[in-house]
Amino acid sequence: MRSVFEIIAESFKKWYKNLVIVLPFVFSAIATFLGLLILLTFFTSIFLALFNVDLSFLQIAQFSTGTTADPQVINQLLSIVSPFTIIYILVALAVSVFLLFLIKAYFLSGAIGMSSKILRNKKISLKDMNYYGKNFFTRYFLIKLIIFGAILLWLVIFSLPAIVSGKTALIFIPILSLIPLAFLYLLSILSEYYLILNNTTALGAIRQSISTAKRNYLAILGLYLIYFLAYILTSFIPLVNPLIVALIVEPTITIAFVLFSLDRYKR
Repeated sequence: MRSVFEIIAESFKKWYKNLVIVLPFVFSAIATFLGLLILLTFFTSIFLALFNVDLSFLQIAQFSTGTTADPQVINQLLSIVSPFTIIYILVALAVSVFLLFLIKAYFLSGAIGMSSKILRNKKISLKDMNYYGKNFFTRYFLIKLIIFGAILLWLVIFSLPAIVSGKTALIFIPILSLIPLAFLYLLSILSEYYLILNNTTALGAIRQSISTAKRNYLAILGLYLIYFLAYILTSFIPLVNPLIVALIVEPTITIAFVLFSLDRYKR
């Protein structure tokens, strides 16, 4: 059984010898950016046509991305606020998040599959990315949907006292509940890896993750915190931050968690 630091060292070694592993993350970043651009253009165009807004596409795009606070734009948009516009915006956001996450699910499933082959000392190619991506992206997405639903339910339950009583002072309850929620979330963090490693169902993968995480909780916490720190540190590097994340941080994280999942798994 390897230590956390041995797993990280091995992941860097495998990454260096198999640099093709970076491609799913590069493609994911490009596809997500292009998808976001297309969806923004599509939903903004419909918005302008439906609500007869006397603003340019550029003004709407700048406002929606937070790059402008032009009073004219704000006043125009406030003048058309209605339940229908709110529903439209919420639907547009939900559809966009759904489609963008499906894109990420495809590439990340491919990356996990490629990592598993690397750790078996096999050569990898983009064919492997496509194979694992197309065969697992729906179940990968389902795992994330289940976990997101559980988190949402948790927050709703702990927000009920403040909602029912109407006392804003009770807002500290859902805020404090985030602490145990973070620790519980770590129990599911290996789910997507076991999904692909064991070719199981979404619920089966979550159960396997919980089983392994309970026995190795401190090790998982340590591994997670090290890479969380890596994300924070790279965020201080302007311009090249996305490149560092896509080319180094995300590939080594994926290899490390696949290796950890294999190393600590008990049937």
